[in-house]
Amino acid sequence: MKNDKPIKTCGELCDTWTTTWSHEEGIPFRAPHYVLGNLTTCHSFNVNYLIGVGPTRDGEFVPDLYKTFLPSSANG
Repeated sequence: MKNDKPIKTCGELCDTWTTTWSHEEGIPFRAPHYVLGNLTTCHSFNVNYLIGVGPTRDGEFVPDLYKTFLPSSANG
């Protein structure tokens, strides 16, 4: 029996902006094209993209986190 209706599914992809869930000094953030590529792929499959980054032991986010995704025109 042929079914022309699309199959409805749901899912999610959990990922980090670095290679670890907790903040560790010296670990670089993933390139913006990596994160945006995953976001685009997940969107095309109707999948949630959950991206996390761990704070420092003081509960703060490192300044590099904010710099990573600033538009290039905002960098100077």
